[in-house]
Amino acid sequence: MAPDRSEVAALVEPIVVGAGFDVDDVAVQRHPGSDDASITIVVDGDEGVGLEALTELTRTLTARLDQQPWAQQYALEVMSRGVESPLTLPRHWRRNHGRKVELVIGGTAGIGETVHGRIGNLIGDTVSVVVNRKGRLGVREVALADVESAVVAVEFGEPSPAELRLCRGDD
Repeated sequence: MAPDRSEVAALVEPIVVGAGFDVDDVAVQRHPGSDDASITIVVDGDEGVGLEALTELTRTLTARLDQQPWAQQYALEVMSRGVESPLTLPRHWRRNHGRKVELVIGGTAGIGETVHGRIGNLIGDTVSVVVNRKGRLGVREVALADVESAVVAVEFGEPSPAELRLCRGDD
């Protein structure tokens, strides 16, 4: 019998947290017509998650999962959050401080406002977003509850010193 998501989450969370990381997601996908399953564990950390840490976590989690009755019926993948992962929790915003973001702020009738900016300070449940409007920098305070969706935007250049000062709240 394949495991369910809550069972796997309860098994892996103490190990991941003990290693200094957060469990960002647990997914269990059952294979049609069998008891086999694919288990995906997504982890995150304040300084990201390096390849060595992922390798060690995979070994430790495999050893723990192999003790379960369904041990021969799963494939495990342990991965870090990708840059395309949505920002859904306060820690995602905090960990991406200073990075470019594209967010949709809730509106009426399901039509939200798209904002492009740079992630500033997170205070409580409000994030500062540094926006550039035709060369004029400003700070917009956004309640996380109003964010319909948000993802880090890939950028190839360096941010301006003025943008970074505003992200830190220096100006």
